[in-house]
Amino acid sequence: MSLVAAIARARATLGSPSSAPSSGRPPWSRGASEITPQLYLSDLWTACDVEEVEKLGITHIVSVIEHRPALPDTVPIGRRHQIFIADRGDANIFVHFEKSTKFIKEALEDEGNKVLVHCQQGISRSATIVCAYICATQGLEAVDAIEYVQARRSIVCPNAGFRVQLAKYCRPFVRASYKPKPATLSSDIANRIRSLFPNKVVKKAKSQTTITVVEDVGSGKSEAEVLVDQAVERAFGASSP
Repeated sequence: MSLVAAIARARATLGSPSSAPSSGRPPWSRGASEITPQLYLSDLWTACDVEEVEKLGITHIVSVIEHRPALPDTVPIGRRHQIFIADRGDANIFVHFEKSTKFIKEALEDEGNKVLVHCQQGISRSATIVCAYICATQGLEAVDAIEYVQARRSIVCPNAGFRVQLAKYCRPFVRASYKPKPATLSSDIANRIRSLFPNKVVKKAKSQTTITVVEDVGSGKSEAEVLVDQAVERAFGASSP
């Protein structure tokens, strides 16, 4: 089944939750979640658990966290990729997308390999990196990649700033034949987006729980795309492509 088809199925029903966390882990931790064949998303404790990593057959690890974690020796240094970043909306995660996607893609070319991507809780930073990989390799919109990953791991919730940067990164990869569902956001996400763009107006839908992105006929881009471009430029300057 293609990932695009899997997204359609994921919308109908959430994936089964991962096994319960072992003793000593925070209650929000849910162990490792299989996002696609060979690709897993987890919290820090799972990534550092020798038995769990061996049980899953993990061969490569991507750490998306401020410090260098004590990973199992079964995963050699050459099969680790470190991204030093805090879970803040103003942190520049955009600059890490290309290298992390390349690392994951090359690792998964060998069917015997399995990649684990983790941050502190497996909610925001690591999930954003996984979504970037999915968009780059499957040609999906950022919103659909996030929805798919959430279906596989229900606690996933990239922060608002990361969502903006992810949308910017993913746009060039979207396939011409791919038609995402109408862009709607929950009121919670809508409020956070409005806080990023205090001088912009986003058209409200009739429902009070969603907003709808409207087309900007003049530029050929949706209003959301225009705002994403402006936000990335303001936050990180002209260095972001």
